[in-house]
Amino acid sequence: MLEHGKVDLAHEPEFILGRLTGSPWRRELVRDDGARELLEHRVMQVLIVLVRARGTIVTRDELAFSCWDGRSVSEDAINRVMFRLRKLASGVGTGSFRLETVTKLGYRLVAEGGEDDATALPSPARQLAGAAGPLEGTSGAMSRRGLALAATSGLIAAIGGKLLYDRLIPARAPPELERLMSEAQQLAEQNTDEGQYQAIGLLRRVVATVPDYAEGWGRLGIAYAVPSHYRERPEALEMRRRAEAAGRRALALDPGNAYGELALGIAVPFVGYWMARDQHFDRARQDLPDDDTVLLYRAVQAIFVGRSSAAVPLYERIKRHPFTPATYNNYIQALWCAGRIEETERALEDAASLYPTQATLWFAHFNICLFGGRPGAALQLAQNPEGRPDMSQGELAELAAQARAIESRDPREAKALMAVQAEGARRSARQAQYAIRLAGALGRLDDAFAIANAYYFSRGYAVPDFPKPGSSVSPDQRQTRLLFEPQMAELRKDPRFARLIEEIGLARYWRESGTQPDFQNV
Repeated sequence: MLEHGKVDLAHEPEFILGRLTGSPWRRELVRDDGARELLEHRVMQVLIVLVRARGTIVTRDELAFSCWDGRSVSEDAINRVMFRLRKLASGVGTGSFRLETVTKLGYRLVAEGGEDDATALPSPARQLAGAAGPLEGTSGAMSRRGLALAATSGLIAAIGGKLLYDRLIPARAPPELERLMSEAQQLAEQNTDEGQYQAIGLLRRVVATVPDYAEGWGRLGIAYAVPSHYRERPEALEMRRRAEAAGRRALALDPGNAYGELALGIAVPFVGYWMARDQHFDRARQDLPDDDTVLLYRAVQAIFVGRSSAAVPLYERIKRHPFTPATYNNYIQALWCAGRIEETERALEDAASLYPTQATLWFAHFNICLFGGRPGAALQLAQNPEGRPDMSQGELAELAAQARAIESRDPREAKALMAVQAEGARRSARQAQYAIRLAGALGRLDDAFAIANAYYFSRGYAVPDFPKPGSSVSPDQRQTRLLFEPQMAELRKDPRFARLIEEIGLARYWRESGTQPDFQNV
């Protein structure tokens, strides 16, 4: 049976299909040139089910369950809906999708889009759990921790939730664009797949309304670029391509446009492209040196290359306050890695006063205590229900075991704990990141390097991007910021670390950029 269940148009989010934006509650398809088509209720339901399936076959039984409440449905009824969908595909949907009948099995919808169609989204908005819920495909003790670590390690929260719209909209743009831009900002700041997809949909409307609006194209490129780092490989590559196309469109309309440069810089992969990212971000700063969005992404880039001391003053120049939880998390991470402990603690207190039950910030506090030489404080934090995210007793027990192992330094406890972590590292990139961190904190350097070699280079075993069968392996999207956290100090002194960063390409970047990471300046 279909994963997402029955279709209630009143509660379905908007979706993107090629050049089309679908609004379920209005039963309307809008093409990027303004053409519109009103759909019958059942036709929109069936279209949503086919879009959700993302190119896989949908059976008649599944359609009956999702669109006809599981009632017996005649072939004629389904055929009539399919006939209308085919008319849509050859009408307003030309170049956006086609419908295929798979004999004796069902139907599949194939999304289409031209090479220059920068506004087409490769997949629809998906229903996800909220920010405090489990990540897709995860379960058990790693589910909620995986969410928080994704933020701490620079996954979704590193660069994925902060589209700031501080620059004035040009006079040629109609007033309603201000509302769309503001809504897109709020959606992006949710740090969810759903919010990112909907932000893209709103920004597509902006550029469809004013096709020569350079900033709109640049921000659309940013909206594509951010999630391109956190999707399965086929979708990630397509989103990157569309981010680059939108960024280039912004620069063609307005050479030097800061948001176009940001879109191109954010879109490049994490590993091996630090110099290219610097160049795009530096050009963005030439255009808008004091823009909050420009400062934000430049600061995150500094953290990724081990220069948190350079990131801190950039965060301190951001005018918009209070920070979102994602930006607070990154600012706190920068302070911690730069060795500014008193300021780290003040920032944690400020963040907790604003967002007392926010899971990402709670885990940031826990990890800084755990990996920052205060495992006893981490244990107390885990045992105090006030402000603690909702966790099972098993999750709490695992966090407590980690704190006790780091505090006791008992080799037997550390060995047993790392055996569990090493097994988890084989399941997903997030779990591998955490295992490397924990190995560093426990002084288990052999374990840390073994997992790092698998994580970065697929040596020994390949670490999949996500904990689900058939997940891709994307070595160019692996995180480097974890290598510069305080608990990795002993790892950085080991001769194997120099070989690791040389092979990753960071050593070459430091040489060519004329910069040094913080740990080399100590």
